[in-house]
Amino acid sequence: MSVFIFQSVPDRFDLESEVVEGKKDAWYATRYRKKMKVGDIVFFWMAGADERKGIYGWGVIVSEPYIRDDWQSYGVDVIYKKKFGKKLSKRILHSDSILRNMLLFRAPQATNFLLTDEESRALIDLTKIRGETPPETGVHDD
Repeated sequence: MSVFIFQSVPDRFDLESEVVEGKKDAWYATRYRKKMKVGDIVFFWMAGADERKGIYGWGVIVSEPYIRDDWQSYGVDVIYKKKFGKKLSKRILHSDSILRNMLLFRAPQATNFLLTDEESRALIDLTKIRGETPPETGVHDD
């Protein structure tokens, strides 16, 4: 199982209002689409102004990537499983020695980011520490 971060910007797709538990949505599947599988975990990151930056929840991929003619690109369907009561802000993520080095921060010009197992474990652990419900993945079975 893979763990991804999907990135949005508020003027295109505002995660504060769009992440609704149980809702199905389509997201761009550009980078790493060949690695995306049904059942993979996705955390949802909003870029933009520093006060808005953060992870707002997580979901599960429920389709293989497919061509979206209306986007002239690939898409993938997800179901939102958990909207966080309080986002995991950029400041909080940067306080973690592993998460501060994620590709999301080093080269943020994409929609999709694949996490390493170490990053996945650190993000799931941080989710728990912050009192949110984390996804269940196989990356904890060390």
